[in-house]
Amino acid sequence: MWVVVFVTLCGESGASIPVHKYSTRVVRTKYGALRGIIVHSHPPVEAFLGVPYATPPVGSLRYMPPVTPSLWKTTRLADRFSAVCPQRPPDIGNRTEALLEFPRGRLLFLEKLLPLLANQSEDCLYLNLYVPRRANGEEEPNPLPCVVYVHGESYEWNSGNPYDGTILASAGRVIVVTINFRLGVLGKFKLVSAYGS
Repeated sequence: MWVVVFVTLCGESGASIPVHKYSTRVVRTKYGALRGIIVHSHPPVEAFLGVPYATPPVGSLRYMPPVTPSLWKTTRLADRFSAVCPQRPPDIGNRTEALLEFPRGRLLFLEKLLPLLANQSEDCLYLNLYVPRRANGEEEPNPLPCVVYVHGESYEWNSGNPYDGTILASAGRVIVVTINFRLGVLGKFKLVSAYGS
């Protein structure tokens, strides 16, 4: 059986998706309460953007495995994407040279994607959830399947943020999760140093 995952690139800024309003629902997690946004679609989708799944991997945690996130006391608004992890995406500044390296369709994709990867920070271990709602806007009473979308590009560059799971969540009646994770040397240094010595 083949499973097709369809996600689309978010809008021009990559900082937000079309929003109708804040959700009236507050979701309680073991780390704290979250309030998402309702995204225009039919049926609607409740999105939780920029939800931390680990403590920021900075300072003494820079090359360490992820550590459980800190608790938050007030309701956290999950209404915008986090920064993307530090990375060096391909250079497509010279279009003529880029066409020698990439097919035209891939280059068009990169031209849309790369501006969405500009806001970089080591504090980037966040995920985005897209949860379908019923046509009347109420919560789904039954458990739903979940699709976790792990972006490609060989763990060197990219992010989960540019991929909008709204359509798949709404049409497929599945919870869609996109994630950001450490890339390049920040994601592999501990493994390399363990085997290199």
